[in-house]
Amino acid sequence: MTKILAHRGANRICPENTMSAFKKAYECNADGYESDVFVLHDLTPVIHHDFLLGRCENVGGNIYDYRRENIQSFSVGEKYAQEFAFERIPLFEDLLKYMQEKDLFFLIEMKSDVRQECPFIKYQEDIVLPLIKRYGFEDRCAFVSLNHQMLLRLKSKYPEAKISMLYLYDHEMDVIDYTLKNGFDIFTLRRDEMTKENVEKLHSLNLEVSTWPQNNPEMIRNCLDWGIDYLVTDDIETAMRVKNEWLLERGGK
Repeated sequence: MTKILAHRGANRICPENTMSAFKKAYECNADGYESDVFVLHDLTPVIHHDFLLGRCENVGGNIYDYRRENIQSFSVGEKYAQEFAFERIPLFEDLLKYMQEKDLFFLIEMKSDVRQECPFIKYQEDIVLPLIKRYGFEDRCAFVSLNHQMLLRLKSKYPEAKISMLYLYDHEMDVIDYTLKNGFDIFTLRRDEMTKENVEKLHSLNLEVSTWPQNNPEMIRNCLDWGIDYLVTDDIETAMRVKNEWLLERGGK
């Protein structure tokens, strides 16, 4: 059954990657979340998408300028709406605590800025994995990243982890072959690659299939028909409405 994952929470209703957004997505009956994890210089993992601050925040600079003691000193919701001015960057552990007793899946994008020569970035999986295990997420999470070396290390340290790589549009490699050779488990299709034939091909290779962000009701329905494993969406209300209608047409199964 396709899992509908709220992209950075319910980001069309609340500011992205905030506890308000995650709580709202849960209220909308999302099957889980797709979100982003940075590890700061002091080894604190936090939920945030951008390396450079200012798009959502009322401060500038880069995220590595901050530590645990001041990463929550500024708002990440005020630019969205004054009612969310109280929102701060969540700690990764705080989101895990919120999700722990709920039946939610977590697609974790491991973020890093490869331009920075910071030794800790190379081993950020060593900070994240113990928390995954502490809060019992071994069987209900997957990892995705543009940092393929980190994914390879993660897979070697945690063989049972579900892994998917991201790749740039100008890549020159056979991405399916690369996925299979490295023992990755999920193939992430971009919107322009979403066809029934591609989904069937990947499933025939025993790969799970993920795609994001899908916001068009017709394409969401197609994804359900084709048996996509993980569908990430910005519009969690629409996606869950389509899924519920789709289930009712099939007797609620």
